[in-house]
Amino acid sequence: MNAALVIQELTVAYQKKPVLWHVNAVIPQGIMMAVVGPNGAGKSTLLKTAIQLIKPMSGCIELFGQNHASALQRVAYVPQRLSIDWTFPITVLEVVLMGTYASLGWFVRPGHKERKRALDALQAVEMDTYADTSISQLSGGQQQRIFIARALVQQADLYLMDEPFVGIDAPTELLIVSIMQSLRDQGKTMIIVHHDLQSIDTHFEWIMLLNVQCIAYGQRDRVFTQENLAKTYGKHVAMRI
Repeated sequence: MNAALVIQELTVAYQKKPVLWHVNAVIPQGIMMAVVGPNGAGKSTLLKTAIQLIKPMSGCIELFGQNHASALQRVAYVPQRLSIDWTFPITVLEVVLMGTYASLGWFVRPGHKERKRALDALQAVEMDTYADTSISQLSGGQQQRIFIARALVQQADLYLMDEPFVGIDAPTELLIVSIMQSLRDQGKTMIIVHHDLQSIDTHFEWIMLLNVQCIAYGQRDRVFTQENLAKTYGKHVAMRI
């Protein structure tokens, strides 16, 4: 099976304090994988390093067998919703159209084709009637839906999503999971930072347990054990799962 992501001896530090330490993993294409671990475990840092927003101290991440910028064109990144200024004066459609910028090149404005792709993506997340709405008027679940739409319009092969289920309603969560599963069935790879251990069984077939170091990763039934959870979170958490 071809790899979407290969992580080799990855170490990342902030002010000389390691947040990721000698992480190694080979993530195959066509899976949905949750990255789980306690606060400060390095989960968001892992995604940001994969798309070169953060430079590692040592080691590297390869995307589809490449370690240069051209591979990033095959990646869509969904940041944490709370990291965005939702008071910025921009419409829903304009946000989604941003997902087309990388394929257009410098100084080229989105045209009819890109607008149709954006509207199709909004329809997929059931937000097409909000196209001309200011993002400041959206609920948390609606905000997350347009983030997903912006990722969909990129037509990527690898989707990196940072806590997409935080602060959203149940219908939005079910819709996002359905979209993810559809993309996986098309051979796309989904890597999602996730915090709810109770929903692991229903949402994901692969898991990475991370706490600065990679405790374990692989198929859920092999990795999601009391022993590995205790190593990741401590025995007091593992006993409740």
